[in-house]
Amino acid sequence: MPNDTQLVFSGGTGRSGTTIVGKLFAKHPEVRGGLPYEVRFINDRFGLLDLCFGIEDYGSLWKRFSTSLYINYVSPRNRRLLVNKFEECFRGKWWERRNRIDELSGLFRSITLKDREEILEIFKRQFPRDHIQASRNFVSDFLNRQRHNQGEKIWIDTTPLNISVSDRIYLLFPQAKFVHMKRDGRDTVASVLKEKWGPKNPQAALRWWEHRMMISLRALRAIPASQVLEINLEDLVVRDRETNYDRLLDFIGVADSKEMRTYFDQNMPSDRVHIGKYRNEISDWKKLDQAYEASLERLEKLF
Repeated sequence: MPNDTQLVFSGGTGRSGTTIVGKLFAKHPEVRGGLPYEVRFINDRFGLLDLCFGIEDYGSLWKRFSTSLYINYVSPRNRRLLVNKFEECFRGKWWERRNRIDELSGLFRSITLKDREEILEIFKRQFPRDHIQASRNFVSDFLNRQRHNQGEKIWIDTTPLNISVSDRIYLLFPQAKFVHMKRDGRDTVASVLKEKWGPKNPQAALRWWEHRMMISLRALRAIPASQVLEINLEDLVVRDRETNYDRLLDFIGVADSKEMRTYFDQNMPSDRVHIGKYRNEISDWKKLDQAYEASLERLEKLF
């Protein structure tokens, strides 16, 4: 990456603290994030990872197998189908979308329309010759053209699924670092039940959580331990604030700053995270406790 920009990817199961950690980091003068906090074009369907390594569809083994064959036997010069879909998404749903609180968001907040077309054109020319380097160049070009680029040495993205595809991100960006945000699965269940996209009952939500944890832990096996930091949301905000705050700083290699410290103290108070809130929001929480213990046992056996 030009200027040796350090890429940091924060992620988790979803509703586990990835965004708030991204906002915390972005307050540091040496870290850039946001606009939007989730760029999507790296790990979303038909994003750069799919173009380089095939579509990783955990819900359809046949689709995963067929796209793997496509990637293995179709040269980058002839992958027009995926490149066209990438362009379509970059100009469409990644460029402008409604976020989870129904606000208008997307890449239009970050770069101009002229820059969008220029980097897409460069990417299309480079991709057939070296698809991996073309993808790296695309991210670099995007970062360099961001309106709020102040020459920060670190850039962070907070797409929750970053961790579940961290092994593929690592193949594309071997120097990347990963912050795995974890949270008590029962409180995560209580949070996702409120989302429009979320499961409709606690048992289904717990299965959703366990599946995402399994995929994430499996992916992290492929990454050197020195490039991964696991943080429990409850520890960072409630139980052991200073220790985990320092762990974040040490991990990305920056000294504390007044701006980041102020955000941590004022916007991440200890009462921000309600540990055990699921007991007040889920009627049969004892049944959830039993199912959660069984989920933890299965995850421990696998990892």
